[in-house]
Amino acid sequence: MCVEGFAGAGIAKAAADLGHRLIRPAREDEPGPALPFPGWLRQRILALSAVIWHNWTIGAPVERSLIPYDH
Repeated sequence: MCVEGFAGAGIAKAAADLGHRLIRPAREDEPGPALPFPGWLRQRILALSAVIWHNWTIGAPVERSLIPYDH
């Protein structure tokens, strides 16, 4: 997932060459119908990134564990 700024053909090709598909909101200047972009997805990824960063900051033994935050 990325922001609207990563919309160039070169970036899309580089991501595809690595086996990734970019998911981003449509830019206003793009032709064609805009696909609906799930806003909840961006919030979910931001929340998970914040938890992983917090685990790194506090020196948690397992940095990518999200179990303590699963309420």
